[in-house]
Amino acid sequence: MAVVYKLCIYTFINTLAVGILPLVMRFVAYAIKGLEEIAEKELLEKLGAIKVVQKGDKVIVFDYEARFELLTKLRTADDIGVFVCPLDSLQLNNLPQVLESIKTIRQLGNTFSITTSIASVETDKETLIKKVSDGLSKLGLTYTPDDRSNLDFRIFLNKDIGFLAIRLTKEPLNKRNYEVGNYLGALKSTIASAMVQIATENLPNHARIVDDFCGSGTILCEAFLNGFPVYGGDISSEAVTLATKRLKMLGSTVSENIKIQDATKTKWNASYFDCAISNLPWDKQHEITHITE
Repeated sequence: MAVVYKLCIYTFINTLAVGILPLVMRFVAYAIKGLEEIAEKELLEKLGAIKVVQKGDKVIVFDYEARFELLTKLRTADDIGVFVCPLDSLQLNNLPQVLESIKTIRQLGNTFSITTSIASVETDKETLIKKVSDGLSKLGLTYTPDDRSNLDFRIFLNKDIGFLAIRLTKEPLNKRNYEVGNYLGALKSTIASAMVQIATENLPNHARIVDDFCGSGTILCEAFLNGFPVYGGDISSEAVTLATKRLKMLGSTVSENIKIQDATKTKWNASYFDCAISNLPWDKQHEITHITE
């Protein structure tokens, strides 16, 4: 009987580990200030049954069945963290369970780093970091302040919201695999994704999207990842080369849709596009009387 009992416990634990049985955990979605509602909407649409616990500037705390593969595909959240504990208690009792859960999607070592997000509150940041690092070190982890490649703990403190969390993925969610090369003034991917979601909310999937100020192609890449056919260009040949390269990395085969051209003298057919999404030229400001001119 004892053997059967132990076997049942072993099977239950392993079932949890591979994700067959849902395990409700607390997570944190970090968002760019002003895009919290867009990020929350995506959470509800893509994850379904979540329970929002707290919301504030740049953050949404929610409970969810630990389906990590869906969490890693969010596009308007800057990053996803696994909630460890509130800052006012700093109880690390559930940390081993959290680490075991993260190990189901990536390897972990025994080093950690600490990132701080503190606003609208007066506090001794260095004392807080030391308190957290001392507590984690007692659990056999080694503090590596300048190396964020393993466990990156985030201390978040803004007004009445304060907690400690661990980044779920090795890299932050806003780091896209198509981001090769550097281009001055490139738009942040999560902002581009939010712009696409806002602009295309009522459009069919076959709607043609154009960005005639495409730069390195961040908006085009995010629109393409959302299933839309994309077109556009830039006056800079360097930008068009990079944008085309990034789209090819995502599987696009229509490089002729991205052209070197002056946005005021394009040769697109009239009424060809369903939606235009652009991060307008930034550097020197130009006075205009009407946006379509």
